[in-house]
Amino acid sequence: MDDTYFELQIQDLIHRAETKKTALEQQKDKLGQELKEIEVELLAYEQTLLLGLFKKGKYAHMTVAVALTQFFIGRENQESPITEIFECLIENGLEIGGKDPISNLTAVLHAGKHFEVVRRGIYRLKPEVFQNLKESGLKLRLRIEEVK
Repeated sequence: MDDTYFELQIQDLIHRAETKKTALEQQKDKLGQELKEIEVELLAYEQTLLLGLFKKGKYAHMTVAVALTQFFIGRENQESPITEIFECLIENGLEIGGKDPISNLTAVLHAGKHFEVVRRGIYRLKPEVFQNLKESGLKLRLRIEEVK
């Protein structure tokens, strides 16, 4: 075989490598643009979420049961009267509907498997629930100070 054949083979390999390189660069540019678009969407979402949290309070995005659990965890499961619980949740943005919101909150506490009545109008997490949360290190992370 003569040198021309090898030169053609080398030129063909170089051409295919350059074509592949160009295609990969175009794909990289496209993926980079898609990544930038996703980052912009995420930033907008985070800002919307943060604005919502700061405007409404730290419990605004939670269900009543989750907000109650957060309330008791934040107070080391201290026994608390229903009025104190209600005022704290409302001040921090939780909306409890109905004609008598305190009665609705009381109903959630009575229906919830994780809560117990210490005495009339005084509630807390069941000690075993609190201990399990504490031992497992699980803490509800939806706190304003942790959202960045």
